[in-house]
Amino acid sequence: MAAWTSRAAASILRLRSNWRVTLVEPKPQRLLERHRLGLPDLFHGPDVLRQNLAARTLPAELQSAFEKAGDSLQNSLAAIRESLAKLDRTLVDAAQTAGSKMHYQLDRLRTQAAQAEARHSELVSRHAETLSWTLYPEKSLQEREIAGVYFVARYGTELLRQLYDHIHTDCHDHKVIEL
Repeated sequence: MAAWTSRAAASILRLRSNWRVTLVEPKPQRLLERHRLGLPDLFHGPDVLRQNLAARTLPAELQSAFEKAGDSLQNSLAAIRESLAKLDRTLVDAAQTAGSKMHYQLDRLRTQAAQAEARHSELVSRHAETLSWTLYPEKSLQEREIAGVYFVARYGTELLRQLYDHIHTDCHDHKVIEL
């Protein structure tokens, strides 16, 4: 085992700086799955992530009310545009503009409700902080902020075997590896 570990460590150390990997520990993985998030959702920073998580955790009846209001608004505006087209075609563009403004205001109200929920939900804030810090620390890729030796110290030399099995040196794409 020690000989393999030395060889694996030597191979990993020989890798060029273009080797990109994000290691996802079990707790952040559970949070990603729980909130139905992907790694790109974290790239906007913890504040935006907090708002997105809060929007997803709005009470079901409030989410439903916003969805119904959006659908109702869309249907009503479509009927108005259709009637205006028969009356005077030049008013259709005005109706389209007015509809866009109404949708904007509804979305703005939904965002404000999500922000209020975020302020009231400490748990959502902690989840956003945990995900941001572990997977996208300081708004930077994990490999630039957290030394790989942290993971080796935490998970032991078996991690080196796992990395060796998952990484292909001829592929320069960013990899996400669940631990």
